[in-house]
Amino acid sequence: MKLPDFSHRHWLPDQLRGWAVIWMVLVHSVEVFLQQSEWTHPIAQIAFFLGAVPAAPIFMLLMGYYALSSGKNQKKSLLPDLIYRPLKLIFWGLLLNIGLNANLLIHSLFGSLRVDPLHYIFGVDILILAGFSLFFVGLLKRISPHWILWFLLAGLVAFFGNRFAWEGDGSSWTHFFQALVGGHFSWSYFPLFPWMAYPLAGAGFFALTQQYPELISRARYRFFAVIPALALFLLFVPQGWNTSTNLPAYYHHGKLFFIWALSYMLVLALLIWSLYRFRSAWIPTAIRFLGVRVTSFYVIQWLLIGNIGTIFYQSLSLLSTLGLFLILLPVSAYLTHLYYQNKIKNELQS
Repeated sequence: MKLPDFSHRHWLPDQLRGWAVIWMVLVHSVEVFLQQSEWTHPIAQIAFFLGAVPAAPIFMLLMGYYALSSGKNQKKSLLPDLIYRPLKLIFWGLLLNIGLNANLLIHSLFGSLRVDPLHYIFGVDILILAGFSLFFVGLLKRISPHWILWFLLAGLVAFFGNRFAWEGDGSSWTHFFQALVGGHFSWSYFPLFPWMAYPLAGAGFFALTQQYPELISRARYRFFAVIPALALFLLFVPQGWNTSTNLPAYYHHGKLFFIWALSYMLVLALLIWSLYRFRSAWIPTAIRFLGVRVTSFYVIQWLLIGNIGTIFYQSLSLLSTLGLFLILLPVSAYLTHLYYQNKIKNELQS
């Protein structure tokens, strides 16, 4: 498979997104296919850990960073930032919920499975979170907050992350609103509190680097930044591990995990940046392909895992689960490649 040329793009964000989506496929496979009696196995625990901070938080942090950077020097219409793009993401999020649960919804329709379909159709997943987050970042961008204010808002959102005690069975429409905000519902995976803290922090990082560009351009500043980040990361590894390997705690984490996650991502970014001299090797190029095509790859892998999961839901051994992961990863990448090849071909013919 010949990979396209992405030399015009920033290398580090593509690498971060590429690695993040790989770990996300791993944790999705373990969560959906592995029998719960083996969730405490060390390998399963490592999979949950790898699928925590290096996955969804990276996506949302980078989304906030680029949401603030787009059109920063011009007054744009409110339509793209506040209406079109957020609604598009929310719509695709709901459509993906239907697509990845299609097999389950069909079985539910014909009575072979007794589930509430609304819990699966309106599950608060990452695309829905991204849509609402993009709206709020776009709204705040209009007043051009100082970078300190962005981080204060991010900290405030993270502070309330695990403080919503709402629970319910979905019998009321208010339960779906509460699940979106931060209630502890089975279909609330990425509620606005605490997860909107990451795009707000990403916007804060962009505002900070605009005021102090030397933080990125000079190696000594990057070195000084990694020291406290590494210290925070190592100091809170036990708490970070416990939260990462406990899905309810992870989905509704608080401010300490948020601070640890930021330090983790900074250390990870500088570690990957140190490998830049190997950027032309095949593996970094393949990872970059996933990072560039991350949305399509994410959708494809969920369509596969979600629908296969209806058949093998939490019933496989650890070895079978890892084997299925090693199959689904290249298959999803290849289908993503075919999708873009066909898309480019159609654009050339039109």
